Amino acid sequence: MFDLPDDFLKTYRDDVNAVTTEDIQRVAQAYVQPDHAALVIVGDAAEITEQVKPYAEAIEFYDTEGKQKA
Repeated sequence: MFDLPDDFLKTYRDDVNAVTTEDIQRVAQAYVQPDHAALVIVGDAAEITEQVKPYAEAIEFYDTEGKQKA
């Protein structure tokens, strides 16, 4: 269904265990961009906004339908 090899489930654990710290660092440096990260917090804005302010330069609010509030 996903074009995986026939032995995918047999080799999966070994493949995961073969990943090195250097592999993780290399991929993280290539793809993780902290300056473009977004933190999503779900809850009552009136209760949590003051707690969140120290962690963000800008805070955007959305309603339950995903529409940005002014």
